[in-house]
Amino acid sequence: MATATRSDRAILAAPSPQVSAPPCDAWDGPPCSRTTYGTERGVSANRSLYHYTTASGLLGILTTQTIRATDVRFLNDAREALYARDLVLNAISQMDNPVLRPDHFAHDLGHYAVETFEEYKRYFFETLASTDFGVYAACFCESGDLLSQWRGYGAEHGYAIELDAAKLAAVSGSPAMYTPASRLIEVRYGSEAAADIASEAVRAVGDFNLNHPGVKSYYKALEVSALLATVKDPAFRQEEEWRLLAALEPEGPAGGPGAPESLVKYRSTSMAIVPYIELPFAIDAIRSIRLGPGNYGDVREAGVRKLLASLGSSAAVSRSEVPLRA
Repeated sequence: MATATRSDRAILAAPSPQVSAPPCDAWDGPPCSRTTYGTERGVSANRSLYHYTTASGLLGILTTQTIRATDVRFLNDAREALYARDLVLNAISQMDNPVLRPDHFAHDLGHYAVETFEEYKRYFFETLASTDFGVYAACFCESGDLLSQWRGYGAEHGYAIELDAAKLAAVSGSPAMYTPASRLIEVRYGSEAAADIASEAVRAVGDFNLNHPGVKSYYKALEVSALLATVKDPAFRQEEEWRLLAALEPEGPAGGPGAPESLVKYRSTSMAIVPYIELPFAIDAIRSIRLGPGNYGDVREAGVRKLLASLGSSAAVSRSEVPLRA
């Protein structure tokens, strides 16, 4: 399959001309567990989101001022990646060839245009099944004092980092990211959400032109992978999750500062060797740190306050009100 370049993207980013338009975890610990991908709820200036982590995770996040975004195929719970996948892929596989519509711009080109779309769709499925690209997700929750999250850390004594959502959203505007598949978005849950995502995916794949079908399919695979990361099993609904999605551009000088391989790092988990990238943020994006339930509260709080002061942060420090024994 052809490799995408920035000049290709300039050609392919715009919708095809038509006669009429066609209708989590950052450092360690468990992931957090409602809008469609194309119409996500706006991020207000005063909205906060919370990232749960361990003591070592907190130290890493604060000292590097980055949050790890994990390749969505390697998130902790396998259901996260699989919940809507079959529905979406079946919908795309069974979609009508848009070139056969009389109002499609390429309809009069006949057999060539029909074959080109089928070739493009074949490239799309090959790309989606490959490991040559990545969409990465950092996970956040709307609540900063969730019993389900604190239980996940047991004796490790978790921490919840309160972050300015608007400043998080700005992270997804990095030049290394493919913008249509990179954003801060609210996760949706259940079969109705999955059906909406399937319809959105069909519309995305149907936005097709005759130029460079291999390259076009690459970008569509990024978009559909991002869509799949925005819907989860309803068992996770109480966690009201948001995800910061980052889809890496495929171009850049090989081995250079802008190349994808220079951004992707790896860590070991009990499940696998997991790819991730680090998303930078300004220290003033942190509004507060909440200590999870557990022993040694005074010592833990003193350590967090001293660390924040050393970094020039005025973030508040508080303790969980959840009555959970360590």
